[in-house]
Amino acid sequence: MSAAADDKDRLAQEFSGWKGLVEQLLGGPTMKSADRLGNGARAGGREVWSGPAAERFTGELRRLRTSLERLPGGFLATAQNLRETAKDLRSKEHH
Repeated sequence: MSAAADDKDRLAQEFSGWKGLVEQLLGGPTMKSADRLGNGARAGGREVWSGPAAERFTGELRRLRTSLERLPGGFLATAQNLRETAKDLRSKEHH
């Protein structure tokens, strides 16, 4: 087997793993809570964090989430492209 093709397959596997990690991050409680926090964080019905720092954090979290939501699709497309390239390299070796 081609070392270059093997390298592309390994990299494709890494991209697939990163896709899963980003999806886990996006599904985690901190990201999900950004929409609910508003101007303050609540726990057990009482406010536990509010003010300018809470507002900055939730605002930044919302902006980051928007960017992060695009990553899994990009990771998947890149992994598929790498696998196709590895397949092509192996095909060329056998001809």
